[in-house]
Amino acid sequence: MTIYCIRIAFADGTADTVVGFVDREEAKKWIAAKAGTPEYKNALFQIQNVNGALWRLPHKLR
Repeated sequence: MTIYCIRIAFADGTADTVVGFVDREEAKKWIAAKAGTPEYKNALFQIQNVNGALWRLPHKLR
């Protein structure tokens, strides 16, 4: 089983990580649910598994 985390980079230079997804599609759904919320305005997201493989998602929130 692979555990995924989401790395979040904010426009002000800060970052955060959300951990605990067992399915890449669920991680994508989490990102989609946050899209458009004021808290994640202009944030960039990356999904990473525990092995270090990285998927860059083209989600730039406006």
